[in-house]
Amino acid sequence: MALSKIHFVYPHGDRISCPDAIGRNVGKRLEKKYHVIYHDYDTNETIKPAEGDILLGHPTYSPNTCFRLSMRQSGWKRIIAMTPYHHGNSMAVAFLDPILRCCNQYLAITGNYWCLSFKDSLFSHWSPKFTPLDLAIDKSDFPNIKTGFNPPGKRKFLYIGSLGWTKNPGYLSRVATTLTDNPIYWIGAKSRLGVPGLISLGYQDFSTQIARDLISSFDFTITVSDADANPTTILETMSWGLIPICTPQSGYVNYPGIINVPLNEVNQTVKLMRELQEIPETTLAEMQLQNRKIIEEYFNWDRFTNIVLSAIADNSNPQIDHESYSRKLRIKLAASLLPFVSKSQYHKVRFIPYYFRRFLKSKITN
Repeated sequence: MALSKIHFVYPHGDRISCPDAIGRNVGKRLEKKYHVIYHDYDTNETIKPAEGDILLGHPTYSPNTCFRLSMRQSGWKRIIAMTPYHHGNSMAVAFLDPILRCCNQYLAITGNYWCLSFKDSLFSHWSPKFTPLDLAIDKSDFPNIKTGFNPPGKRKFLYIGSLGWTKNPGYLSRVATTLTDNPIYWIGAKSRLGVPGLISLGYQDFSTQIARDLISSFDFTITVSDADANPTTILETMSWGLIPICTPQSGYVNYPGIINVPLNEVNQTVKLMRELQEIPETTLAEMQLQNRKIIEEYFNWDRFTNIVLSAIADNSNPQIDHESYSRKLRIKLAASLLPFVSKSQYHKVRFIPYYFRRFLKSKITN
């Protein structure tokens, strides 16, 4: 008997970082039950389904990309969208509203912070199709490299990632310039102007021993996003044995091995980071163990793929709830602003006055 065919529209390269790690690891597991055909998500390819075919993948903002062009074709057995989700800044996901009406299910890659507040969000009407999906890592790609912590007063902080607007680089810079006694280092591709207060270490390939030796010299990583689904850098940190520090709006809350700091409260965040310099090493070691355990038992690709498999096997087609006219308008406004605001990296933000951006966000979200 021929296997059912899944057209998987998602990055699937050989890098150990996301999004390639998602497509590669999930696809490999789907192949045990289905015939999987991989497609690049940012091309203008149009897939024409045969009877019984399933479309699974990542719609983009552009209507002329693979998932969105293909979902318009008749004959699909199921259409399942799978993308990161947060409602911290509605512009990031508002474009999905008309797309999800054409899908049987939405696998929302998101952290527990956003799940807890989803019912009060601008997108709560998606609830019938909404299935939260925590991220995962392969712990063999991010082995335990932290066997001991630096002595009190000499512990080191690291930021890993890009300077996209969702990463809140302005707040990170203010923390770094206030925490003058403990510098914050940064691993990531250099921007044109850099970030005041951060010491750049440039791009690093985490699959190399050189990068792992460098990372092992740090004790904590810090992420201060104001609107991020659930960055895998936090899970990678946990697997390496460093202790992650993050804002709740980075997607992770109520985990004993993750330290939460408040959003846009520089003095409180700096105070907590200074206190971490003196925390007993036995406490940090216990947090390490808790983090390794949850990586092994929960944040793994088998659990992730099992949720995807359930969505594929499900034959239901729930409809999105009714939404008010005012909500429709706010969603349309948010979607129309994304191409402009998403281009505002740290060195470009000056061209969009801070308070004007906050005003727009409040009008869209509230």
